[in-house]
Amino acid sequence: MKTEIPVPLRIRRLPWSEQWQLHVPWFVAKVNGEYDFRIAEGDAWAKAITQKRCWICGDKLGVYQAFIIGPMCCINRVSADPPMHRDCALYSVRVCPFLTQPKYVRRQKNRPPEELMKEIAGLYISRNPGVSLMWVARADGYKLIDAHPGYLFRLFADPVEHLWFARGRLATRAEVEESIASGFPTLYDTAREEGDKAIKALLQARMISEKFLPDASPDQQVDRSAHGCPQGVHHDGHRETVRDQSAPTVS
Repeated sequence: MKTEIPVPLRIRRLPWSEQWQLHVPWFVAKVNGEYDFRIAEGDAWAKAITQKRCWICGDKLGVYQAFIIGPMCCINRVSADPPMHRDCALYSVRVCPFLTQPKYVRRQKNRPPEELMKEIAGLYISRNPGVSLMWVARADGYKLIDAHPGYLFRLFADPVEHLWFARGRLATRAEVEESIASGFPTLYDTAREEGDKAIKALLQARMISEKFLPDASPDQQVDRSAHGCPQGVHHDGHRETVRDQSAPTVS
């Protein structure tokens, strides 16, 4: 039996897409009169940052903010997308087709030429990592960095809560490790081009990131997160990218 996923009130207020049978995130642009989930409205990114708005629902953010990143971005501790409310992030990782279906890839067909020509911040890996990490941070636990071109969010403080997902449910450690094993060689190749210092920084970043891997059982993942989560985080509120100045990055 299919489990019904509760829709947060903030998201219920958003427009509904009959084509995708989903509520339309606040950042999504319309192309030729139709919502195109691949494309952000021109000023959405700037508004999300300057007005401290949730990337999904558009409402104001609180002290605790969530990022959805892939395993390579966990190693490099960056996000290409702005933060969101925890409940909006939790809903997204359970219903978004790209995040819940490992074989789902970003469609390029009929994408406006100006979108295809945009330079992406960081080193872009055109794959679906199959797993996603919800990284909950305090508002003072990350900062915006210039990635030349574009900007990334540097997650310099450890998360107050983190949960791994795959196929719309909690991920196993084996699933996360498999995704890391398939994506890490690209990071390593980039670091090797930059020299020994970059390789050392990358290997150190990977070692540090291992403390965020889930336990073998998804149930243990929930228990560990629940105990480490400060009161109030539940009420406040991937793209695969990389590249920053200490180590190459991707999701």
